[in-house]
Amino acid sequence: MPLILPLAIAYILVGHSQEAAPKATAVEEAVTLSGPIQPGRCRVTLDLDGHPRLFLIDTGLEHSYIRPDVKLNVLAKNPKAQLSVGPASIAVSSLTTPESTLYQEVPAVAGVVGLDVLSKIVFGIDYKNRKLTVWPANTKDPGKDWLLEDPKSQEPINIPLDIEEGSNVPFVATEYGTCELDTGATITLLPKGAANSTSVISTNVTENLELFDGTAGHANQAIANELEIGHESFFCSPVLVGDQVDVGVFAPSVLGSRVLFDLPNHRITSAGPRRETADAEYALTTLFHTSVQARNGHLYLLARGPAMDKATDPWTKLVSINGHKADDLLRLFLKKDTQACIIMLHAYNAMPAGCKVVVDHAGKQTTITMSPFLSRPG
Repeated sequence: MPLILPLAIAYILVGHSQEAAPKATAVEEAVTLSGPIQPGRCRVTLDLDGHPRLFLIDTGLEHSYIRPDVKLNVLAKNPKAQLSVGPASIAVSSLTTPESTLYQEVPAVAGVVGLDVLSKIVFGIDYKNRKLTVWPANTKDPGKDWLLEDPKSQEPINIPLDIEEGSNVPFVATEYGTCELDTGATITLLPKGAANSTSVISTNVTENLELFDGTAGHANQAIANELEIGHESFFCSPVLVGDQVDVGVFAPSVLGSRVLFDLPNHRITSAGPRRETADAEYALTTLFHTSVQARNGHLYLLARGPAMDKATDPWTKLVSINGHKADDLLRLFLKKDTQACIIMLHAYNAMPAGCKVVVDHAGKQTTITMSPFLSRPG
């Protein structure tokens, strides 16, 4: 099945939520919204004509839209119905109802909020606590205190955005070329020129890639030894490289657990400095598609399954990956030793058999086979 770039994806399922939605009145203070948020899927409960409904927040789409039956039902009750995102709102009657092949995505959403709304507000995504905060337009230094989640945080990391003339589409400059800022992306997709860089190590994991304009191509899972975004550098970062992609896609979750999107002022911001273990956590979380944390010199994986769901502590210690000690791998990341990238490369290349991972939970070691697969940009 071909990969579809985030800007072509329509996540417009009908959803229900028991959470109270923010009132669609003048907003004087920051509004905090919640939902099943995760990197690449910022779903939150919004006010749809006074009723709470789940929507996807996606900077990879220029125009908001809604599922046809949801629009029909809402307008039948109130022709002047509004969809509100904190201080911003849009008339439901103006929302389009495009078809989508992804109506079965779970959890179900009633529609997608795009740049026609998001470009007018300042909002922050807290991936760790699964919250989205929206600030009024007249707020001074919106998000400044919100960013400083960690008492040790210092000056925020600001990354400038380039806005395409005649549109609201935001872009981020990388050393490999321009990438579109996309909250709907789970991993950064680099332009085709990155394949020629000695800093980008390609794996043997490749899948078909279908571009927004219908151009066919391929995406290769790769490891960027060093990826520079703005003035920030990321070590041993998993990325995709598209062989027909002139403009890539930037996944903002790589910046940290809290990211501020100030689109009116053409910038995104994260708290600084990044934790020294952040590169290892991001790389392994992307590899295994489950959260990985570093604590006290060890790596821990968030185990899943019926047995672990009932466990008091679902975190299990990583002992080794393909025979490489996990503690040694963490030290390689901290030293920014390129051997860490080689170990990651071998893990991806273990497909389709999968790589051997030894874990320790409550003193009991178990060997499991994990099959890394191509991370999708959306």
